[in-house]
Amino acid sequence: MGSFGPVSSGDRERIVSYLRMYEGNEASEYSFTNLFIWSPGDQVEWMEGDGYMLFRTKPKTRTHYLMAFAPDERIGAALEEAVATAEADGERFSIHSLPQWYKDKVEAIVPGRFAFEREPHHDDYIYRVEDLVNLTGKKYQNKRNHINRFMRMYGGRFAYADYETGMAGDCMDIYARWLSSKEETPELLSERESVKRALYHAPELGLAGGVLLVDGKPEAFSLGERITEDMAVIHIEKATPDIPELFPLINREFVAHAFGDLTWVNREEDMGDEGMRQAKLSYHPARMVEKYRGALKE
Repeated sequence: MGSFGPVSSGDRERIVSYLRMYEGNEASEYSFTNLFIWSPGDQVEWMEGDGYMLFRTKPKTRTHYLMAFAPDERIGAALEEAVATAEADGERFSIHSLPQWYKDKVEAIVPGRFAFEREPHHDDYIYRVEDLVNLTGKKYQNKRNHINRFMRMYGGRFAYADYETGMAGDCMDIYARWLSSKEETPELLSERESVKRALYHAPELGLAGGVLLVDGKPEAFSLGERITEDMAVIHIEKATPDIPELFPLINREFVAHAFGDLTWVNREEDMGDEGMRQAKLSYHPARMVEKYRGALKE
């Protein structure tokens, strides 16, 4: 068996060479950025085998395997390696965050080996860029009202700037102010580390970013990247709680400035959080990337 290890910035080239095997994969978990920034908190690990690459996470006490990246003829061997590793560790094998096309591929390659079920809290929300930028129609009236209210109060006092790593400290301060309005949980502390890694490693990760300044002070920021030829993913979006209208504004401005030439934006999953689910639904997704989990059949 191979050996699993944490995802480091120096692993980017090797890992990306495998991620590119599935060009057009829209599932947000499988960008190098997400694997890297969540590596400490969710303990994301990787291992390269004979013509394949495995990933697993240990967010709490249970290990979850992710998609195995391999040519079709090696997927069966890759999954059996994952099963054997889990059993050697004394754990029951489970595989998570599988888009439907990958689930279907596995069922065709190793029929009857795994039982699958839907995992809706990991579904990705997909939006049209033109919808997020233009906010046209009755369904976006509330978003336009928030932005108009902001403009009446701060119209001549705000500016948008492309993110640079010199702004990382100010953005972490935004995150701290946002966090102060929440009940602190282990998940949020884990998120804090992921935000910090993204901000300080943005150039080497190839991330685009935008910052909103009010009276010259940074008050909101967002980071994302292109994941397919025509889709971007938004990894992080935070704003201070002092100005509620900042969230719809940074959403619109960042997408317009960074990804206005694309068709789709992936705003990732809701993780089963009802507040996050309602916030994502309020932007009226055009479609979802449905996810599945699998276990060995008895």
